Amino acid sequence: MDELPVQRIKDLIRQDDPAALDLIYDILGQRLYHYVLGMLGSVPEAQDVMQELFIRLAKKRRQLLEAENMTGYIFAMVRNMSRDALSKRPQETLNIDDYLNILASDETQPEQPENSAEALRALLSLPLEQREVVNMKCLEGMTFEEIARSLNISLNTAASRYRYAIEKLYRKLTRG
Repeated sequence: MDELPVQRIKDLIRQDDPAALDLIYDILGQRLYHYVLGMLGSVPEAQDVMQELFIRLAKKRRQLLEAENMTGYIFAMVRNMSRDALSKRPQETLNIDDYLNILASDETQPEQPENSAEALRALLSLPLEQREVVNMKCLEGMTFEEIARSLNISLNTAASRYRYAIEKLYRKLTRG
């Protein structure tokens, strides 16, 4: 995955050029969206968070000039916004159909809805920190190094969160 061209973005911000946000969106937009969708499990909520993220980035773009790890900074922003969205909704809200549409690929075998729903419920039951790593690894195909950099955590932490999540998913899905 490409890393943000930080110097180019900073130059555009200093010139008050809106192309800075376009560049961020072009490079990170899809990864951010899938990350948010993985945390929220709802297309409309994910779209709302993404819209709000770019509004905030536009208003506070000068803060990006101070960020040591711009990708990590933006992911931290969207993570906090997603957590806020989660805290504002009823606990039992799961929009499995929206989430399954993202996980399903046209190239795969016909889905068995009951198995997909069961897998999704298991995924959504994971602690948020583990779920976000699984989503970044499985949906976005990010390496542990990219995940660690994006979440501003160590490589070992990213790998262990993934390992613990996979173990929990395996236990939940193989219970007979």
